[in-house]
Amino acid sequence: MTDNYIGLENELICFDSNERIINYQNVFDRIKKIGHYKISENAIRTETGHGFYVDGSELEILTPPIALNKGFATRLTDLLMLGREYILKATPELKYTGYSIHWNLTKSCVDSDYFYEGLAVPFQVFGLTPLSMGFNLREKENTYTLKDGQSWTIARHEILGDSINDEDQIRALALLLGAYRFAIETQPDGRTPLKLLDERFKLRTMSRLFLPDGRYDNVEVHIPSANLKGDMQVQQYLELFYQWIEPFVKILGTNEEVDNLEDFIDGRKRLEFDRFRYFAYVSYC
Repeated sequence: MTDNYIGLENELICFDSNERIINYQNVFDRIKKIGHYKISENAIRTETGHGFYVDGSELEILTPPIALNKGFATRLTDLLMLGREYILKATPELKYTGYSIHWNLTKSCVDSDYFYEGLAVPFQVFGLTPLSMGFNLREKENTYTLKDGQSWTIARHEILGDSINDEDQIRALALLLGAYRFAIETQPDGRTPLKLLDERFKLRTMSRLFLPDGRYDNVEVHIPSANLKGDMQVQQYLELFYQWIEPFVKILGTNEEVDNLEDFIDGRKRLEFDRFRYFAYVSYC
């Protein structure tokens, strides 16, 4: 499993003491002075493998790629927190809020539309908030060339979601995605056994939530193995989804990481998508 990797891109919005959005280039110029490996005028890389750069109007933190093996979810989350802490220490008088997180996984052999289908329900509740504009899945390729002329191409799935604050939730979603990445390749037809009939999820565009009530919503499914076809509550779907990926969860996760993911699946821990009152208040303000 060490030939497969995961990495995060976390975009931030920056405010001054008067709550005004400020120029990112000014912030980035201060971060560069700490002393790291310069890649371009808008990008640096650190000794820990982190990347920081200005991407349009956002400041972005990139974690180094982490191999999908035992305990990877904690290592990935710790690296993201380290990157966030670095930004805060470099600019203590500024305020930040998360804009998005892009989850990058080594591309599987599964068709991207099928890969998207299998993620549609669990990623919405684990990777988005009630104020989200939705999520998307893209295929990306990077080609690297050595001095001797040799080159190789790395392909990945890039899953676009919201910026999540809760470290436990980030760790849980990382483990869920890693386990899913291997589970989906065990399917003879390359599709999730919890097939979606709901037309809402098929719009691969970040324009809306297709399950606005989260785990309390319903989705239309077809589960041939159970001879089941019709509406199902998202909570039940999550539980069945977890049963399917559980063997890989147990392979990739430590006992603590597995318990953490199961707490979110069962609702003992609240996802950010479960905090409807809080986000309603934020939207009103």
